[in-house]
Amino acid sequence: MNEDRKRVLEICESLPGKYSTVLKKYYFQSKTYSQISLEEGISIRTVETRLYRAKQELRKKWKEGEGYGTF
Repeated sequence: MNEDRKRVLEICESLPGKYSTVLKKYYFQSKTYSQISLEEGISIRTVETRLYRAKQELRKKWKEGEGYGTF
């Protein structure tokens, strides 16, 4: 596993569960919004919102760690 991917996973684990779960399912398990919605028992709009907020937090924590790149 490359260093960036490892770091992303570490940051992902530090996020609140509702954000971490959606982020992992979408990016690492390649699930669709619909699949995540059904599995989590939430609306597609909620999946979109949680994914958006998770990415914001991920970017913030990445920059705090002096990382390079964008998400």
